[in-house]
Amino acid sequence: MAAYVTCRILNRNGNQCTAEAVDPSAELLICTRHLAEAQRLIHQAFQRASRAAAEVRQSHG
Repeated sequence: MAAYVTCRILNRNGNQCTAEAVDPSAELLICTRHLAEAQRLIHQAFQRASRAAAEVRQSHG
């Protein structure tokens, strides 16, 4: 049986998350909660970048 591998995310107090990593053999050891949060933040950043690019296109054309 494989060992229980925990998420490597630390909170602001420096305490490590104790949830199980989504993929224990992956380079990035992260639980489902933190993976979802990362995906949400990436999506928001992409939306902001897309809006900014659209504004630049409109101002130049």
